[in-house]
Amino acid sequence: MIDESLQRRKKTLLALAHYILEKESDFLSATKEDFIPLNMQICAQELNLHISTLSRALSQKYFHCPRGLFSFHHFFTRHSHTLEECLVEVIHNENKADPLTDEHLCSHLKSRDLRVLEGLFLNTALVCASHLRHCGKNGAM
Repeated sequence: MIDESLQRRKKTLLALAHYILEKESDFLSATKEDFIPLNMQICAQELNLHISTLSRALSQKYFHCPRGLFSFHHFFTRHSHTLEECLVEVIHNENKADPLTDEHLCSHLKSRDLRVLEGLFLNTALVCASHLRHCGKNGAM
C-alpha cells in the first residue's frame, strides 16, 4: 500500500516536472528572460489530476535548473494577475462602438502567450459581455 502511494507520488511529480519543462523550456534554457505563468486548472486537466492533488504535489517541491532553484509554485504564480492586466489593457483599447467578442478576447490573450481556457474569464466579474461594453455601458472593469 505504501509502495503504491509512493509510486503514484513519484509519477505525479515526474509528470509535473515534464509539464513545466515542456511549457517553460525557453525560460529554463535561458533563451527568454521571463516565463509565462502557468494556469493550475489547465495543468490539472492536461495531467488528468484534481486541482487539489496538483496543489498538494506542488507544495514544498523545488526545481533545480541552470537558472537556479525554483519552487514548483513559482511557475504557477501571478497568472490571474497577468490575465487581469491583459484583459484591462485589451478592453480599455478596444473600439467601444464595436467591442471585441469573447472569442476575440481569447485570441488576443492567446496571442500574448497566455494560456486560456475558452470562456474561463467570461463568467467572472472581470469582464462584462461585449454588448454591455458597447459605447461604455457598464463595461469598465
